[in-house]
Amino acid sequence: EEKESEEKIEKPGEGEDSEEGETATSRRRLLEDEEKSEEEGAGASAEEDKKEESKEGEESAKEGEEGAKDGEAKADGEAEASAEGTEKGADGGNSTKTEAPKKERKPRKRMLKFPLQIEMVGPAGLPSLSPDALKAASERMKEMKKVEEEKKKAAEAKNDLEAYVLQARDTLRNDETIAKVTTEEMREELIQEMMDVEDWLYMDGENAEISEFVGKLSECKGKLDSIFVRAKENERRPDVVESAYKFVASMSNVVTLWNDTRPWLPEQDCLDLLEIGKNFTVWMDKMVEEQKTKEAHEEPAFYVQEVNDKIVSIDKKYNKLKKIPMPKPPAPAVNATATNATDTNATVTNTTDGAEGEGKPEGEEAAPEGAAEEGAAEEEAAPE
Repeated sequence: EEKESEEKIEKPGEGEDSEEGETATSRRRLLEDEEKSEEEGAGASAEEDKKEESKEGEESAKEGEEGAKDGEAKADGEAEASAEGTEKGADGGNSTKTEAPKKERKPRKRMLKFPLQIEMVGPAGLPSLSPDALKAASERMKEMKKVEEEKKKAAEAKNDLEAYVLQARDTLRNDETIAKVTTEEMREELIQEMMDVEDWLYMDGENAEISEFVGKLSECKGKLDSIFVRAKENERRPDVVESAYKFVASMSNVVTLWNDTRPWLPEQDCLDLLEIGKNFTVWMDKMVEEQKTKEAHEEPAFYVQEVNDKIVSIDKKYNKLKKIPMPKPPAPAVNATATNATDTNATVTNTTDGAEGEGKPEGEEAAPEGAAEEGAAEEEAAPE
């Protein structure tokens, strides 16, 4: 019987625990609903908070910090009190309503601005130079600039010498036109000299003066330029000689026809021009034969520029003689008597009409026989 009574006593206790759990659940729901309502009302109280914050901002930073600390302590106390009340209500099991906890106020950071006072000591904080010190500094700057310019010019002279040496060495080894006008021994000797100059550049001449670089470059050009000239002459000579022969032959044919097509031209000037053409042909034949007797690596018998100069001179004389205009026909005689005025006018008219068939200015002259050859000579340009 005692065991049954103890079991009966224990069973009501279990029912109280279940009721307490339901009460706690309902309290949590109430708390969540109240928190939502407070968040909705937070917007309305924002303006009031701003006013309070503006008032509090007028206070000193120290008082603001103390108030914030007090607020935090108060909020902590309220939170603890509400927690204790909740626990008591849960223990009692009879009350169903609890007070909502107040919203915790978070401390806010404030920026305090203080005006800065700046005092200028001098220009850039440095003492100004005296006139003598300023003049001395200017002279030093000029000297430094002069030294820098000399270094720059020396570097440019060194680069010019280095580029010429490398290019010359490569040309002597690989250019076929150079091989035609030099022997194997000549090329090997020049290549070795270029290599010696290159070694000097990277060793003893690393910090040489401008005059030394310029002197080395002139020395190298003196040895190699004659070879490059011979190669160029050997390549251009055949075409220039052929063009010169063609020009003189065409010019001589046209001048020979001028006795019929341009009879007003001075006969002696035409004969002199023909004689100049013949002399050129004789000189050209002689130079060509002499060049055949020379080796390709020897000095040429003539240069292309000599041929061009002679052709240009002949062409100038030819054009000057050709530009002499045809003289105008003489005017017909006019009778002085008035009675014959009508006949005279008629005679003048007939004479003018007849003159149109006899000759026109050079620009309007009909193409006579042999004009095709003359035009060909005009279009023939002097060889390069």
